[in-house]
Amino acid sequence: MKSFFGHWIFLIGLVLALLVGAVSFYFARPALEVLNLALASSSWTATPAKVVYANIDSSYGDTTSSSNYHEPQVRYSYAIDGQNYEADTILFGHLRLTNRAGKAQANRILDPYRNNPTVTAYYNPESPVQAVLEPGFKLRSLHGLANVGLGFAIALGIVGFSLWLDPPFKPLKPVEVVSE
Repeated sequence: MKSFFGHWIFLIGLVLALLVGAVSFYFARPALEVLNLALASSSWTATPAKVVYANIDSSYGDTTSSSNYHEPQVRYSYAIDGQNYEADTILFGHLRLTNRAGKAQANRILDPYRNNPTVTAYYNPESPVQAVLEPGFKLRSLHGLANVGLGFAIALGIVGFSLWLDPPFKPLKPVEVVSE
């Protein structure tokens, strides 16, 4: 019977899983911050805001690549207690959209802001420099956490696969049931 440290395949798999898990944890912090802001913004204070501009930032790669993206952008100004502020957050979540359908979706997101010079913004009463046009939780708020979850799932898969290839523990013996 090999010692625990004689199971190199398992140990390498465990180290790889720990690295993937650490990277996922590193990326989880900003994703959790976005989620917290999304949830907190549902209780922020409403104020009128003036749309400064609303357009789509597009980037096109080659035709075979998926590097094409369209990101709706809105800049708006608002005043709180005589102090002027500008912000550009539409919602807390992922708004970089890919392919042709993404451009149409970006246009739909921008439509309410292109045609209205005055909109409602919601600002953080504790920090009025933070504002958002669409407060609260949206499915797009989970985008970053989905990637983190995928990282943790990969880490668990690596551990499971390395356990299957090189189990470092003795298999359990079946229990015999004695009937009288």
